[in-house]
Amino acid sequence: MFHGLARFSEDLDFILMNEKIVFSWEPYLKTVVSDMNEFGIKFQIMDRSKADDAVKKTFIKTDSIETVILFDLPFERDARKHLRVKLEVDTMPPRGSAFETHFLAFSSAAAVTTQTLSCGLALKLHALLCRTYDKGRDWYDFIWYVSRRIQPDMELMKNAMLQSGPWKNKANVSFDVAWLKKELSNRINKTNWPIVRGDVERFLPKREQGSLDLWKPDLFLYHVEQMKSTF
Repeated sequence: MFHGLARFSEDLDFILMNEKIVFSWEPYLKTVVSDMNEFGIKFQIMDRSKADDAVKKTFIKTDSIETVILFDLPFERDARKHLRVKLEVDTMPPRGSAFETHFLAFSSAAAVTTQTLSCGLALKLHALLCRTYDKGRDWYDFIWYVSRRIQPDMELMKNAMLQSGPWKNKANVSFDVAWLKKELSNRINKTNWPIVRGDVERFLPKREQGSLDLWKPDLFLYHVEQMKSTF
């Protein structure tokens, strides 16, 4: 919305600017209820968060038997397709994020606080190296960041690596550019690219889907080198 990322998404991810162990979606979802009621959309809400989870989740769904938030849409739609929006908030994000404010003018004026792009890339690199499964959207975003010569916030990336994933609490690791290049290259060479392409395809406009034929190790290894040159 603010930087022109061309891919679609199925969820909205948030982080707290300060650690807050006690968090509930309920007061925020009350605003969603109020807004939806203005459009004649009725639904029910249930918070799916677990008390001991740092990441608090809830879902907005349509046409689902196991509905958490069920919409009664006042217009026709394909009954075979489900519409679901997942909301997540990380109540204990790694320390060191920087933030900036953007403004929306439609449909009414609103101020929205986001992470800087450098911080966004830092946490995207953490996701690429620490997820236990392949996610095509992560790799799409990686190319998007690098092509715009965004430099990752290395301190935030280090904090994220030390907080969760294979390098948790491994303070003896350097987490420098050379380490990052090596680990990304290793991940690229081990990735199942047909699966990754299949994951991201449905989130891209048709004009971009032809470029997925290029999604092979050489493309991403090239961008690893490009990223290194921006430091």
